[in-house]
Amino acid sequence: LGQLTISDPARPAAPLLTAGRVEASAAWLPLFVGRIEIAQLRISDAVLHVRYNKDGTLNWASRLSPARQDPAPDKSILAPRGFAAAGFAWPRRLTLADVIIERSTILYTDERNGADDRVERLAGRFSIKGPLGPWAGNAGFQIQNVPLSLAMSLDAPASAGTSAVQFKIGVLDAGGGLTLKGAARGVAQAANTARLAPFTFQGKL
Repeated sequence: LGQLTISDPARPAAPLLTAGRVEASAAWLPLFVGRIEIAQLRISDAVLHVRYNKDGTLNWASRLSPARQDPAPDKSILAPRGFAAAGFAWPRRLTLADVIIERSTILYTDERNGADDRVERLAGRFSIKGPLGPWAGNAGFQIQNVPLSLAMSLDAPASAGTSAVQFKIGVLDAGGGLTLKGAARGVAQAANTARLAPFTFQGKL
């Protein structure tokens, strides 16, 4: 695809996402059994706008439907469910094997307190094998001209419904960093979606 734009119905002049180029390749055979497997997704020159409005709503809420429990298994191909108050839901049959992000930017605005931040020069590679893990990824970016690195992982959940989570944020110029290790607790899995509750962490600097 060439340039991609996802508009914000509430503010047409401020799109939710723009991308200079998007390339995707999918495996065809899994589609016949109701699975979506993206072998590679490459997003270049993207600008993601994340904004909290004065009433506390997120600008992406208009594009994401509320997550819900499915009353019975559904073998059809699923559309993304969106974010829920307790976490977020993800189609169980969607796999993103290799996601590459190049030369991208995240703009964050909070109209409740006037916060206005940006993540620049974002480049990374991620893999999401399933809604409950395993996930893995590495990225580099800049915040206020400070170069940072990020490494993250989410293991598949144990039998108790708890997934091990780890984030490592490195400050490249200083040679130091912050490591957060914890767990995603209270994992709820419906027939077709999975929801992760808020994370609990222990940190080490």
